[in-house]
Amino acid sequence: MTRWAVFGTGRMASRFLKTLKRCGKVVTTVVSSDLARAQEFAAKHGVDNYYSYDNIDFDKFDIAYIATVNKRHMPDSCMCLSKGKSVLCEKPIAVNTDELNIMIKTAQENNALLAEALWTAFLPAVQKAKELVDSGAIGKV
Repeated sequence: MTRWAVFGTGRMASRFLKTLKRCGKVVTTVVSSDLARAQEFAAKHGVDNYYSYDNIDFDKFDIAYIATVNKRHMPDSCMCLSKGKSVLCEKPIAVNTDELNIMIKTAQENNALLAEALWTAFLPAVQKAKELVDSGAIGKV
C-alpha cells in the first residue's frame, strides 16, 4: 500500500486529495506552513496526520504530492526527495532550470521518483485532437 502526503491546503491540493481517495489511494498526511491550517484541512478530508514544516514525520508516507505555491516547489520537493520519498509536483515543477536541475540531482542521489503533475486533457493540442476526432475530420478512429 502506497501512502500519500499532500503538501499544501489550497484548491489543487483539495482536488487532488479527493481524486486520490476516489481512486482508492491512501492519504495519510497533510503538510502546510501553518499547523492550524494543516489540521483543519486534514480534518475536512479525513486525514489522520498533519504537520507544519518543522515537525514532519516522513515515516508516515511514501510519496508526496506538492501543491504549494510555485516558489516552494523546489524546496518542498527536495526536502521529500532527500528522505527517499518520491514526489509528484504540481506544475510548474520549478520556476527555472537551475531549480529543476537541483531537483533532478536530488532525486537521482536518493533513488526517488520526481514527476510533474499535468492534466494533459486540458492542453490545447489535446483539445484540438479531440475536436478533430469528434468532428470526423480525420476519418473514423
